[in-house]
Amino acid sequence: AADYTVPAPLNVTFSQGDLSRTVAVQTTQDAAVEGDEQLTLSITGASPFGGLTGATAATGTIIDDDKPIYSIAADQVTIGEAGGTVTFTVSRDRVDPVGNADVTVQLGGTGVLNTDYAVAGGTLNVGLQAVTLTFPASSAAAQTFTVTASEDTILELVEAVSGSITAIVGGAGGQIGTATASVDIVDNETATYSVAPNAGTV
Repeated sequence: AADYTVPAPLNVTFSQGDLSRTVAVQTTQDAAVEGDEQLTLSITGASPFGGLTGATAATGTIIDDDKPIYSIAADQVTIGEAGGTVTFTVSRDRVDPVGNADVTVQLGGTGVLNTDYAVAGGTLNVGLQAVTLTFPASSAAAQTFTVTASEDTILELVEAVSGSITAIVGGAGGQIGTATASVDIVDNETATYSVAPNAGTV
């Protein structure tokens, strides 16, 4: 479909005393993810006096407003500390033919990375506590990473692990739908209580 509407050829008439004229270009709304597009208008001739000086072309940008919407979800609400695993899935509502898109998922919660849990899948940046997932251009496939709880012998409270979409870079860009998903790691240690008599005389 056409991205804009303009008469062709486009003739602009200058009346005596006119120093400038305005040309209106009507953009066309669509639902396609296509990225921003450039539109250039060029002066190809002038009559009856002829002669072109100065700038003979100007370029404008049509801003695409059809961005994919990215959302994150977790397939478990709670997992056990003894090796429990949860999969975080990031999906988008439409393909992006413009190029690859990198989505950053920030890790958070009371759980400590590489102490209370480990991450597999995507590209993990331990220093930034973040996972980057890459969506290939024109692919409808969701991207995932997994969180596996780490066993220990410490009696502790329930620990939460969250993943939040914080950035979308590349392709046509994007919007954030469901921004955060989380899971609770449930401890499997229990406290042992005992009672003993005090020594004494009667």
